[in-house]
Amino acid sequence: MRKAVRTVLRAGADWVKLCTTGGIFSGTDGALAAQFSAEELAVAVGEARKAGRPVMAHAVGGEGATSALEAGVRSLEHGVYLTEAQIALMKQQGTYFVPTLSVYHRLADLASMPGSTLPPALISSGRKLKESLGQSVRMADKAGVPIALGTDSSSSDTHGHSLEEIYWLCQAGLTVEKALAAATLRGAELCSCADTRGRLSPGYWFDAILLERDPSDPAVFRDPKTVTGVFLAGEPVLRHPCCN
Repeated sequence: MRKAVRTVLRAGADWVKLCTTGGIFSGTDGALAAQFSAEELAVAVGEARKAGRPVMAHAVGGEGATSALEAGVRSLEHGVYLTEAQIALMKQQGTYFVPTLSVYHRLADLASMPGSTLPPALISSGRKLKESLGQSVRMADKAGVPIALGTDSSSSDTHGHSLEEIYWLCQAGLTVEKALAAATLRGAELCSCADTRGRLSPGYWFDAILLERDPSDPAVFRDPKTVTGVFLAGEPVLRHPCCN
């Protein structure tokens, strides 16, 4: 583990990601199976910390999630099956929670499709998943755990669909204001750039989208047509008509 972490750090990694549990559709050892010992995770986080690099943990729940939190990861991704004790540990440690709800809704829908070719065990996992989505978000919000937006884009076609994740965070119980904070300020805090990004304020980078509809209705975030302007560092990527 020490060698693996040092290798990715020497390659220039800004973050270290550890897959500490299985995935929802893991077909052999299951979603909650721990992939590393607590000692291994402590070594990994320690090596990253010495290099000034944060660690994120793919963790659905179970022992692997607890060990990752105890090791001191900066963020926990997914967390579909977290317990109240794990949420309390996140609050105590200052760990950020990145639920990635949109990708799991897609997986659950895939498992529920008539005539699905997935193995029966995975279909069952997908259907149970639908019932659990959002529970960890509600517990984290109630406990005051910081929630940041992410889409798990490396494993699906969710890249570029962050607005949909805002919608699902609202469906899970966050207010629109908190969901928008997850997509902006909390993400900037997590990535240690909140001094220049994450809010509309003098001296901050103008990274923003413009909407034509009132965002107090979460359904707005499921319709890409509501986006009429996109700015990156003050430069228009999609020029709004009023800027011509």
